[in-house]
Amino acid sequence: MIRILLCTCVVAGLAGLLEARTWTSPDGRKLEGEYVSSTGTDVTLKLASSGKELTFPLTKLCEEDQVFIKEQAAMGEDEKPAVAGTMRPAKRRSIWSRIWLRSCRSSIRTGCT
Repeated sequence: MIRILLCTCVVAGLAGLLEARTWTSPDGRKLEGEYVSSTGTDVTLKLASSGKELTFPLTKLCEEDQVFIKEQAAMGEDEKPAVAGTMRPAKRRSIWSRIWLRSCRSSIRTGCT
């Protein structure tokens, strides 16, 4: 019961991070948008103002935003097949289910019940 409550609290607390957020460049310029995807060098954001997707180098964002993007990309890697082409691509889970699964896994690892 406590584990379910903990997972619910974690998901509710992270809800604000999953919607549009303010991204900052190293020189302080700001951009409002949602994280869509990233590669090792580029990031794609969906602009809150127009809904258009914008892809640009990861280095155009401040260090804090770069860390956030790396965390989001790591969450998506759990769903990729071990060897490309050996399995049918997995159905992509919603961001909510990925966060819930991750929070439950971490509570199991730390021994929280």
